[in-house]
Order: sequence, then structure tokens, then C-alpha cells
Amino acid sequence: MIRKNQMAQVSSFGRLVIFITGLLLASVVKSTTTQGVMQLSLQEQLDKDVPFNHSQWVGTHNSYNAREWDSAYWADPNQDISIYDQLNSGVRELTLDVGDYGTFLGENQLRLCHGICAGGEKKFRRGLESIVRWLEEGNLQSVIMLKLEINSDHYGQIADQLRGELGNYLYEANRSGGGSNSCVGLPVDSISKQDVLDAGKNVIAINTDSVCPQSGRFRSVVHLGLQYRNFYKDKFSKPSDSNACELITSDVRKQMTRLHDPSTLYGIGSGGKGPQDKEITESNVSGYLSCALNIFEMFWFNGDGSAGHLEPDDLLWSWESTEPNNWRGNENCAVSKANGRFNDVPCLNSYHFACRDGNDWKVTFTEADWSQGEAACTYEYPGSVFDVPYNGYDNARLMKAKRAAGVSVVWLAYHDQNKEGVWQRGSKK
Repeated sequence: MIRKNQMAQVSSFGRLVIFITGLLLASVVKSTTTQGVMQLSLQEQLDKDVPFNHSQWVGTHNSYNAREWDSAYWADPNQDISIYDQLNSGVRELTLDVGDYGTFLGENQLRLCHGICAGGEKKFRRGLESIVRWLEEGNLQSVIMLKLEINSDHYGQIADQLRGELGNYLYEANRSGGGSNSCVGLPVDSISKQDVLDAGKNVIAINTDSVCPQSGRFRSVVHLGLQYRNFYKDKFSKPSDSNACELITSDVRKQMTRLHDPSTLYGIGSGGKGPQDKEITESNVSGYLSCALNIFEMFWFNGDGSAGHLEPDDLLWSWESTEPNNWRGNENCAVSKANGRFNDVPCLNSYHFACRDGNDWKVTFTEADWSQGEAACTYEYPGSVFDVPYNGYDNARLMKAKRAAGVSVVWLAYHDQNKEGVWQRGSKK
């Protein structure tokens, strides 16, 4: 991201390149109704009750810089599909760069751009309108993290537009202790997605600048950085290795971790980083999932025409590729297979049970039908509960417990017995 003090001039020749590129790159809209998208929408429900620093978010870097959304302007996009289609593809973390472009009728024109805006960019409120449109199309069960990177001094106006466009969907920072006199970090160790939903909200905004703005309106609306107990950090932590999992076992794990991919289609506006330089790839994404990376801020997610870009099913750690399929109309309870993936099977089948015992997983000696799960866990491991993993790391720990017990398939406390296709955690109908 280019900061305020960095010039971002675009020549008339560059404008011509932009226009021609937009014409050449007009793409067919990518399907957002695939099996992978459906599975990802189920997976996002599994971590609703855990703190943000144990949740996982499918995200996009420079979400607004998309050729489908503004192909006649952006010569070097980070994304293929629009903000609206990104949300339909399973994205729940969006990044918007907000800058200035003059005034109109006494109001500063806030636009989505890197550094200094040139005037042809989409307005900030257009990005917010896309979020509202998606939420109001039957998606109020989801929580969206909106990360703002700000190249403007008009913080009060930014807050006003957030309130004006997102309205009652916005979980304001004043709910976390922020207000006109002070900024507050996102309380990552205590707030959960369900907390946001229980408040009747769906969007939580965060800015990772290190300086608290003077605007009281902004302080009341946007979380500034991350808060864990008495520790404050302005940035997300970045893992060094997809297999080391060092951010899980150290104190740093109490913060939220993020890996962002600054690659662009041609590598012009990203310091030379093109598709071949992606940081989140098909080869390392499973490792990051198993290490509980919180935010996957990707390049070209679910797009067309760029070799090696990630699809929704690449972000899955839960369901098997063709599941749940309710084979023969009689599969309403979930098991963890030998490979750790979920499968829906008849609830009257007989398997061992997955029991959460504090921070550990245990597997029962008992084999019975799904309805006996809570009783079996309580009997064999007093104090434990019949449960289901909530993220990739939690699932990897269950796999370890299964191997230790010499068991390949176990029941999970996860079912859709009340309504087909509506999967819920727990053993109660």
C-alpha cells in the first residue's frame, strides 16, 4: 500500500494502458454456487463461538482492485471478481484502501485507491453498498471483517459513511470500550463472531495504523489495532512458515495472525510481484490451515485466467470434496474420516466418539449410534463433551488423538437432523 507521503501519479499513457487492458480483460463472471462455496459457507459456522484469535477468515487483499468490478480503470488488479462476488465465494475479510479526491458540494470525495486518488476510482461508499447488498440477500448469519487502510485525514467523514451505509449492520468500536476520547483495539481474545451476531450486527471495522486519529466519531466506530488483555498491537502477526505453527504455541498466538498476498496480475503496482510470486499457494495453504492461520488475505481468489490461484475448496479443512451429499436421503450426522475430512452418514451407524476434554481430544472405546455421543463422552471422560473441531489446527489435534487411539473414523457432534442442509454443532436436536 502506498502511504500518504508517497506519490502515485499515473501518466496519460498509463491511462490508455488501463483502458485497453480493461477491454481485453473483460471476463466471464466466475460461478459462486459451486460445491466448494457451499462447503466453505458451512465451515465458517464452525468457529462462531470461539474468540477471533482462534477463528479463520477467508480474505482478499485490495478487495476493491478487481477487474470485474472496474475493468476499465485498473490496469493491474489484485482480484478478478467484484466485492459482491467475493462475498458470494466465501470471502469474509475485505480490505479497502480509502483515499481523497477533491471536494464536491463541500464534501470530500472518498475513493478506493492506493495513495493519491486520480478521480476515476470507485467511491468508498460503493464498496460499502456491495457489502449491504450481499447481507440483505439472505446472508445475515455471517460476520464480515472490514480492514481499512487509510490515506486520508478525513476520519470523521469516513466514520459517517460507515455509519450511513452500513447502518445497523456495523458493530461499532464503542461496544468494545472505544469512544470519542480514546481508541480501542479489537479484543481478539474475547470477542467471537457469535457475539457480533448476538448484538444484531454483521460487520466489524478495523484500522491497523499506529496513530489514534483525533476524530471522536472515528474512534467510536472503528477498532484501532488488536487488544489482548493489557497488551496492544497495531498490526496482525505474520507467520514465518506454513508448517512450523510457532504462532500457536507462543504468546504471540494470542494475537491474530494474517498472511497477505500483495501480488497483482502483472506485477506493476506490487513491487514486481506477479502471480508467480504468490505467498499463499496450493502447496502451502493446507499447512497454514493446520497451523490455525487466522486471516488468509489472497490474490485472485476464485478468479479466472491466472494459473495457480486459489479456489474455495482449497481453503477447506472440514468436508470431503463431494460431501455432504445426503446419499439416499438418509445421511444427517457427521463423522471424521481416516483422512480427517467430514462425511455425512446415517445416524444409526456405529462408531467411536470424539470428545473434547479441556484443550485435548479423546476418543471413546465405546462404539454406538450418534445419539449416544454425549453419554459416552461423559461416562468415559468425565467433564468432557461430545464435540466437533472448529478450525484446521483443532482438526489436526483430533487426528492426532485418533491415531493414538488406533481409530480411523469417529462421530462428530455435528448434524442436520432438524432441517436438511442446515448443519449445527452439538448433540441436541
